[in-house]
Amino acid sequence: MGRGGCLSWWRISWWWASAGRHSRRSGGGLVAALRRGLIPLVVVLVILLASFYAVFPIGTYMEQRSAMAAAQAELATLYLENEQLRSRIEVLSDPVEIERLARSEYNLVFPGEEAYAILPQVPEPVQVPDLWPFNALVWSLSQ
Repeated sequence: MGRGGCLSWWRISWWWASAGRHSRRSGGGLVAALRRGLIPLVVVLVILLASFYAVFPIGTYMEQRSAMAAAQAELATLYLENEQLRSRIEVLSDPVEIERLARSEYNLVFPGEEAYAILPQVPEPVQVPDLWPFNALVWSLSQ
Protein backbone atom coordinates (compact mmCIF):
# COMPACT_ATOMS: atom_id res chain seq x y z
CA MET A 1 0.00 0.00 0.00
CA GLY A 2 2.74 2.40 0.54
CA ARG A 3 2.78 5.74 1.93
CA GLY A 4 -0.59 6.98 0.59
CA GLY A 5 -2.54 4.26 2.37
CA CYS A 6 -0.86 4.95 5.64
CA LEU A 7 -1.43 8.67 5.33
CA SER A 8 -5.13 8.26 4.76
CA TRP A 9 -5.37 6.00 7.80
CA TRP A 10 -3.53 8.60 9.84
CA ARG A 11 -5.99 11.30 8.72
CA ILE A 12 -8.99 9.20 9.72
CA SER A 13 -7.58 8.42 13.15
CA TRP A 14 -6.63 12.09 13.67
CA TRP A 15 -10.18 13.17 12.76
CA TRP A 16 -11.65 10.57 15.09
CA ALA A 17 -9.46 11.69 17.97
CA SER A 18 -10.21 15.36 17.42
CA ALA A 19 -13.96 14.65 17.30
CA GLY A 20 -13.67 12.91 20.65
CA ARG A 21 -11.77 15.83 22.11
CA HIS A 22 -14.42 18.33 21.01
CA SER A 23 -17.20 16.28 22.52
CA ARG A 24 -15.24 15.98 25.76
CA ARG A 25 -14.77 19.73 25.90
CA SER A 26 -18.49 20.35 25.53
CA GLY A 27 -19.27 18.33 28.60
CA GLY A 28 -19.44 14.71 27.67
CA GLY A 29 -21.63 12.58 25.53
CA LEU A 30 -24.86 12.41 27.51
CA VAL A 31 -24.82 16.01 28.72
CA ALA A 32 -24.02 17.30 25.25
CA ALA A 33 -26.79 15.19 23.76
CA LEU A 34 -29.24 16.54 26.31
CA ARG A 35 -28.15 20.10 25.58
CA ARG A 36 -28.45 19.54 21.87
CA GLY A 37 -31.97 18.17 22.32
CA LEU A 38 -33.18 20.34 25.19
CA ILE A 39 -32.30 23.78 23.86
CA PRO A 40 -34.30 23.40 20.62
CA LEU A 41 -37.16 21.90 22.62
CA VAL A 42 -37.24 24.90 24.96
CA VAL A 43 -37.08 27.29 22.01
CA VAL A 44 -39.96 25.49 20.30
CA LEU A 45 -42.03 25.58 23.51
CA VAL A 46 -41.42 29.31 23.98
CA ILE A 47 -42.42 30.01 20.39
CA LEU A 48 -45.49 27.79 20.77
CA LEU A 49 -46.59 29.55 23.97
CA ALA A 50 -46.03 32.99 22.45
CA SER A 51 -48.07 32.08 19.38
CA PHE A 52 -50.80 30.57 21.57
CA TYR A 53 -50.97 33.80 23.57
CA ALA A 54 -51.13 35.81 20.35
CA VAL A 55 -53.88 33.65 18.83
CA PHE A 56 -55.94 33.15 21.98
CA PRO A 57 -55.61 36.28 24.14
CA ILE A 58 -56.14 34.94 27.63
CA GLY A 59 -56.56 38.37 29.22
CA THR A 60 -59.45 39.24 26.94
CA TYR A 61 -60.99 35.85 27.60
CA MET A 62 -60.84 36.37 31.37
CA GLU A 63 -62.30 39.89 31.09
CA GLN A 64 -65.15 38.57 28.97
CA ARG A 65 -65.79 35.81 31.49
CA SER A 66 -66.08 38.26 34.36
CA ALA A 67 -68.25 40.60 32.25
CA MET A 68 -70.51 37.67 31.39
CA ALA A 69 -70.83 36.69 35.05
CA ALA A 70 -71.74 40.27 35.97
CA ALA A 71 -74.29 40.42 33.15
CA GLN A 72 -75.84 37.13 34.28
CA ALA A 73 -76.12 38.42 37.86
CA GLU A 74 -77.76 41.62 36.59
CA LEU A 75 -80.13 39.56 34.45
CA ALA A 76 -81.14 37.46 37.46
CA THR A 77 -81.80 40.65 39.43
CA LEU A 78 -83.92 42.03 36.60
CA TYR A 79 -85.94 38.80 36.40
CA LEU A 80 -86.63 39.02 40.14
CA GLU A 81 -87.63 42.67 39.82
CA ASN A 82 -89.95 41.82 36.91
CA GLU A 83 -91.65 39.15 39.01
CA GLN A 84 -92.17 41.63 41.85
CA LEU A 85 -93.62 44.19 39.43
CA ARG A 86 -95.97 41.57 37.96
CA SER A 87 -97.27 40.75 41.44
CA ARG A 88 -97.68 44.50 42.11
CA ILE A 89 -99.69 44.79 38.88
CA GLU A 90 -101.98 42.00 40.06
CA VAL A 91 -102.49 43.74 43.43
CA LEU A 92 -103.24 47.09 41.75
CA SER A 93 -105.80 45.45 39.47
CA ASP A 94 -108.14 45.16 42.47
CA PRO A 95 -110.45 48.24 42.84
CA VAL A 96 -110.47 47.89 46.64
CA GLU A 97 -106.69 48.30 46.73
CA ILE A 98 -106.89 51.34 44.44
CA GLU A 99 -109.45 52.95 46.76
CA ARG A 100 -107.33 52.22 49.84
CA LEU A 101 -104.24 53.79 48.23
CA ALA A 102 -106.20 56.83 47.04
CA ARG A 103 -107.59 57.49 50.52
CA SER A 104 -104.41 56.81 52.52
CA GLU A 105 -101.65 58.22 50.30
CA TYR A 106 -103.41 60.93 48.28
CA ASN A 107 -106.20 62.01 50.72
CA LEU A 108 -108.88 61.56 48.05
CA VAL A 109 -112.57 61.14 48.87
CA PHE A 110 -115.66 60.18 46.91
CA PRO A 111 -118.05 62.95 45.85
CA GLY A 112 -120.31 63.89 48.75
CA GLU A 113 -117.78 62.85 51.42
CA GLU A 114 -115.88 65.36 53.55
CA ALA A 115 -112.18 65.01 54.28
CA TYR A 116 -110.82 66.03 57.66
CA ALA A 117 -107.18 66.55 58.49
CA ILE A 118 -105.98 66.37 62.07
CA LEU A 119 -102.92 68.48 62.68
CA PRO A 120 -100.12 67.12 64.85
CA GLN A 121 -99.45 68.59 68.28
CA VAL A 122 -97.16 71.58 68.47
CA PRO A 123 -93.87 70.54 70.05
CA GLU A 124 -92.84 72.19 73.30
CA PRO A 125 -90.28 74.99 72.93
CA VAL A 126 -86.66 74.09 73.47
CA GLN A 127 -85.19 75.29 76.76
CA VAL A 128 -81.90 77.06 76.06
CA PRO A 129 -79.48 78.09 78.86
CA ASP A 130 -79.13 81.82 79.53
CA LEU A 131 -75.39 81.96 78.80
CA TRP A 132 -73.38 83.88 76.23
CA PRO A 133 -73.94 82.17 72.82
CA PHE A 134 -77.43 81.03 73.71
CA ASN A 135 -78.89 84.38 74.84
CA ALA A 136 -78.34 85.77 71.31
CA LEU A 137 -79.99 82.66 69.93
CA VAL A 138 -83.07 83.13 72.13
CA TRP A 139 -83.24 86.79 71.14
CA SER A 140 -83.06 85.92 67.39
CA LEU A 141 -85.67 83.18 67.72
CA SER A 142 -88.10 85.44 69.57
CA GLN A 143 -88.04 88.06 66.81
